[in-house]
Amino acid sequence: MGGFIRQPINTVSNLAFVFVGIWVWMRAKNNFGRAFALLVAVIGLSSGFYHASLSFVGQNIDVMAILLVPSLVVLDNFAYETKRPLLSLTWAYILGNTILLLIIVLFPDLRRGMVGILCLALVLSEKRVQRTRNISLLGIAVGCFALAFAFWIPDRFQWVCSPTVPAWGHAVWHLLCATSAGILFLYLESERDGIRQTSP
Repeated sequence: MGGFIRQPINTVSNLAFVFVGIWVWMRAKNNFGRAFALLVAVIGLSSGFYHASLSFVGQNIDVMAILLVPSLVVLDNFAYETKRPLLSLTWAYILGNTILLLIIVLFPDLRRGMVGILCLALVLSEKRVQRTRNISLLGIAVGCFALAFAFWIPDRFQWVCSPTVPAWGHAVWHLLCATSAGILFLYLESERDGIRQTSP
């Protein structure tokens, strides 16, 4: 480490999120898809900032950006279930994520657990509403995310510390998570018979 960019590989690998965000934006058919695209790109930019600076502020921004995606999907499912326009619940999205931000700032040890909880909430909300989507795509997205963890864990706990082994575990985590986000969008987009909630 050192220099202007503290972790060059981990910083550059976040471009995968930006590329996925651009790809999603090009496929998006409504405001939900465009919001999803922007949030995925924001993950890349915020995580890139954190790995470039290794600052506490950057770390909080990084985690907060990650939480914005599953919370959007959970809220979209709630809007679908209650037959309300998603935009009418913007206040709930802002309030909920403001509370999450306060938690990660005041209780930083809870950050990683909150990511897991939000991802679980996403899967459970999908199961609850039972929308007509290609469930195999959700399984692939979850599997890709689980594989990403297989690279993240040894890097997080520094199990591989040999100077002859490149420290690319976290960069692979970024690449696989970005891939998972792209597959998750394909899953969300796979809804049939016009059930997907369109923009007002």
